[in-house]
Amino acid sequence: MKNNSTQKSIPYPPDFNPDVKKTTNFHEKFYSGIFLNDVDLFISNDKFKIKLENKDDELEEKIVTSLEDELRYPKDDLDGVLKDFIKTCASNILYFNECDYEIVFTDNNSFNFAKIPFNTLKNENGKKYQVIHDEIVDEMDLSNNKIELEYDKIISFKAPKEYNIQEIMKKLFIISNLKNRKDWVFFTDANRQNKPSIEYLRYLEKVAVANVTKDIGWNFRIEFTTEEFFLDHYYYHRFLLFQKFLTIFRESIIEEFNHALNIICKEVGFSNKIIIEGITLDVVDNIINEYEEGKIEYNKITSIFF
Repeated sequence: MKNNSTQKSIPYPPDFNPDVKKTTNFHEKFYSGIFLNDVDLFISNDKFKIKLENKDDELEEKIVTSLEDELRYPKDDLDGVLKDFIKTCASNILYFNECDYEIVFTDNNSFNFAKIPFNTLKNENGKKYQVIHDEIVDEMDLSNNKIELEYDKIISFKAPKEYNIQEIMKKLFIISNLKNRKDWVFFTDANRQNKPSIEYLRYLEKVAVANVTKDIGWNFRIEFTTEEFFLDHYYYHRFLLFQKFLTIFRESIIEEFNHALNIICKEVGFSNKIIIEGITLDVVDNIINEYEEGKIEYNKITSIFF
């Protein structure tokens, strides 16, 4: 906690978060882990740009500075910083279901985002509290393990409401964790074969993953590219659905960030918001419509996004 700041939440040491051990280790399993990596890899690219709607160098510098602690790699421009922040948020949302921050104001109309440790933010009777782990309570000699936070200073980044991401993650985790390939029939109609071959069971494994991720269009990297699995048209149809999912995901994160920026602007006297140029949801929807109408060739689709 910084001096002369409004921060009320209690940060944990970097390596302390015992509740994480109680969660499903999505990243440690094959399919759910690859899915996490693919979202992280593709949710940000050079085909879109993030900037302030109204150019404001002072506010831009403040935003960049406020997110320094959340960056994986040092960056000094708004576009790079927010793209990195989107990656961080998306990973936390997929793994923990949400990513919570307290907006903290400091001297000289500055601000920053204090990450609230996973699984410590609670809502009770219209109020928000941070429930502190007993070890931290003892270590900091706190009088109470529950701290009330300012409701309007808390922002929560969550998965887009259009998708049931946690259900998809859980099913991918289950498929990854099955020890007997015959168990994959749970996700398929494979009961018709009494003694399926190893090759057929491998095929069923892919079918299971394809079924679980059909709404978001994930193609399991290159595993779904062969003609024996998907025809070209449906493969690229799924590819476009996945791009739409990624676009909705990052735009939902920016939408919540703009909610935070609105709170900040009221406090420090600015008036502005973040906008995205380039590949936006409207653009992706138009591309999908053109593809379905046969106006875009297969070999030109990926170059639109990469």
